[in-house]
Amino acid sequence: LKLGSPEDRRGRPVLSAEDGPRAALALAAAGRLRRQRLHTGRGAQEAQPDPAKAESASGEAKCVGNCLQPDGTWQPTGEIAIQGPEEEALAASAWEAFREQYTGAAERGMYMDTPVAENDVKYRWRRLRDTFGVSSQEALGIIETDALPLVIDADYVEKTFNAMVEGASREKALEIVQRHPGILAAGPEVKTNMLQADVASSAINVARGLGKMLR
Repeated sequence: LKLGSPEDRRGRPVLSAEDGPRAALALAAAGRLRRQRLHTGRGAQEAQPDPAKAESASGEAKCVGNCLQPDGTWQPTGEIAIQGPEEEALAASAWEAFREQYTGAAERGMYMDTPVAENDVKYRWRRLRDTFGVSSQEALGIIETDALPLVIDADYVEKTFNAMVEGASREKALEIVQRHPGILAAGPEVKTNMLQADVASSAINVARGLGKMLR
């Protein structure tokens, strides 16, 4: 979405052709997540994230991020340990990768109705890394390929990945995600379509490589 995008009568940004498939995937994921977690039909309310880093009782620095609540609101309830200066530097690189791909959203601090302030993005990147069981450097590589998972609630990403593992294997699920991170917007239903997900991710990866060669 671009700054100044038109809005419909309910105040929601209207997607244009420039927004591409990533916006459509994120919008579809948001809809599925609301249906799973919000039965009242109310939309999520915007919440300002707490930019400060929290500390545990032992003095351990933690990254705080907004998480989607059962009532559809976003609250800064997510906490995850900061593993040190080197890891924080990689988290900063993940934020920069996100800013490059979602410039307008990064400036606004919101992507549709999802908070995407710096701490939110860093929190979701760390959750993604731990969910996949990969190194911080590998998690950065995934986001540099496609930062779409960072505009989706971390719990939703985790549920989707776990469903992919159940539908195939951890190795195959990670292979698909590394080729096409946007698959995480598909939701847990992808469990029954892993063969198609595998084929599609390979095609998307090839197309991406050709696109880079032609630039």
